[in-house]
Amino acid sequence: MGDSHTTPVCTHCKRDDGTVRERGSPWGPRCDTCWEGDQHRLDNWQALSEGATAPPPPAEPRCPECTLLQDRYETSYRRWVLLEPRLLLPAEVVPPWKRWTVRPDGTAVNTQNRPIRAGEKCRIAHRVVCPCGPTPEGEGVLFTVVREENRRRAGRERPPDQLPGTA
Repeated sequence: MGDSHTTPVCTHCKRDDGTVRERGSPWGPRCDTCWEGDQHRLDNWQALSEGATAPPPPAEPRCPECTLLQDRYETSYRRWVLLEPRLLLPAEVVPPWKRWTVRPDGTAVNTQNRPIRAGEKCRIAHRVVCPCGPTPEGEGVLFTVVREENRRRAGRERPPDQLPGTA
C-alpha cells in the first residue's frame, strides 16, 4: 500500500533540509536554521525584558545612561547584565522577576518567580534603579532609596548640569 510516513517540513520556512525535527509547542517541526533564529529572538526578548542589555567585555561595565560603574555578568542566554555593585539583599524584600543570583561559575540568573529559600540573598539589575530611567509606579521604598543613592553617586562623578533628572 505504500509508505504512509512523510518527512516533516519546517513550519516556518516550509522546507525539509534534513534537520527538521519536532521542537514542541508552540513551534512544532523546525529546521535547525529556523530553530536557531527562534532561540536568538527569544534570547533577545528575555534580555530586553530583564535588562540584560550591557555591552560585553572588553567595554567598560558602565551604565550608558548615568555613567556609573556596575558589576557585569554574562547570563545563561549569552547576554550581559549590569548588577548593582556591593549590594546583596534579602530575597524576600525584592519583588519577583527582579531577583538575580550569581552562580559559582559567574553566570547571572534572574530567579524570576521561583520560591525563595530561607536566608536567600539576591542582587538587582542596575536598570531598575538607574537614576536616568523611569520610576515605576508603586516600586516600593527599596528601589527608591537605591535610585536616590545612585543619583548622588552620579552627581559626584558628573558636572551639575549633566546630573540625572536635570534638563
